[in-house]
Amino acid sequence: MRVSRSTYIVGNVGMILLGVIPAVLLAVMVKYLWEEMALPTFFISMSSWVAFGVARILGHDGRRDVALTTISAESLKIRESVGRPSYTATVVGGTLLGAALALLIAGGIGLLWPGGRWPVFFVILTGWIGMSALYVRKSFDIDKED
Repeated sequence: MRVSRSTYIVGNVGMILLGVIPAVLLAVMVKYLWEEMALPTFFISMSSWVAFGVARILGHDGRRDVALTTISAESLKIRESVGRPSYTATVVGGTLLGAALALLIAGGIGLLWPGGRWPVFFVILTGWIGMSALYVRKSFDIDKED
């Protein structure tokens, strides 16, 4: 389907605004597990949704045929096809999504071990950020010497 750049951007802004629904649902789930973290979960998951939407808008870059900007096994090919800003926004969105999921998991563990919510959250978040850093390092071939 051929669309103009403005039509594409308006469609993605609409999808970003629809991100309120999954953000609210995730925040409600976290509220039952860890009441104090419901609002931060909403803002983190909404920011993640916005980052993914921005990545799609940046990935369009005036082309008629739009490639999806998702994290996959073929990350180098995707990064080259969508550009560094779009790829970076995708990684930021994935990292924020990991933080929201870490809050959900830590809240669930907190039902069994109330004092362990924060340690579990930081362990999961650190592991998620570490995996994201390794992924970016591999994708951009940072280990190669010029």
